[in-house]
Amino acid sequence: MAAENALTMHSAGMRKNGRWSYGGVISDFSEMSANERNYYSNCGLILDILGRDSLQSVARGDEKLLELYQDARQEKERIENAERLKVEAAREEEEREAYAADSA
Repeated sequence: MAAENALTMHSAGMRKNGRWSYGGVISDFSEMSANERNYYSNCGLILDILGRDSLQSVARGDEKLLELYQDARQEKERIENAERLKVEAAREEEEREAYAADSA
C-alpha cells in the first residue's frame, strides 16, 4: 500500500529535494505510525535513487520493498563516495598547482 500511495504522491509532485510534501494524498505524516513513516521514507529513497519503475515493481509485487531499499542505499553510498573522491581529486590538483606556482 505504501508503494502505491508513494507513486500517487510522486505523480502529484509531492516529492521534492528528497522529501515528501504535506497535503494531498496523505494530509499529515505526523498522524502515521513510525513504521508507516519508515515505509514512505524507504519508498522515497527508491524513487530518488532507483526511479519510478523500481517502485512500481514493488507495487506490482514483483520486488520486495526492503530489498530495493537496500539496493537504493548501496547505490546512494556509491554515488556519494564517487562525488567525495571527485572533490578530493580536485582539491589535490589545486594543491599541486598552488605548490607548482609557489615553487616557480
